[in-house]
Amino acid sequence: MCCNLFCGRCYNKHAINQNSTYYIYTGDKIMNNTSNLYGKKILLFGGISGIGLATAKVALEEGASVIVVSSRQESVDRALSELKERAEGYTLDLTKEDRIKKFFGTVGKFDHMVFTAGETFMLESIENMDINRAKEAFNLRYWGAYMAATT
Repeated sequence: MCCNLFCGRCYNKHAINQNSTYYIYTGDKIMNNTSNLYGKKILLFGGISGIGLATAKVALEEGASVIVVSSRQESVDRALSELKERAEGYTLDLTKEDRIKKFFGTVGKFDHMVFTAGETFMLESIENMDINRAKEAFNLRYWGAYMAATT
């Protein structure tokens, strides 16, 4: 226990009660557990950049723990270096149903799932479109999300 609950020098978690609202003091800020995300476990497929990473950061600020998932380990590592505590990361090919099932067996129960995986796909005119690239984007965005939601 530190000398003063709000001194900011310690990282012990202190519980305080202010006006019947429960707060957790983590040494650098007070976290209000009235957030709908407080204490929740959130899976973020594609939570390694852009909207996904921003969502992970807000969830952490609201008291949740997050699991970010990407097909590239270096992307997971980079995201985890920004997210710090209460964050985990996994690499996963979201086009492989057997791997998705194994992943869910590993992470166990969770409260929310966010799917932002896949690089930005820009549609072009039909005569200029690369059909293989379009199929890959569709398989990841549609079937990847489908398999994650139904597993």
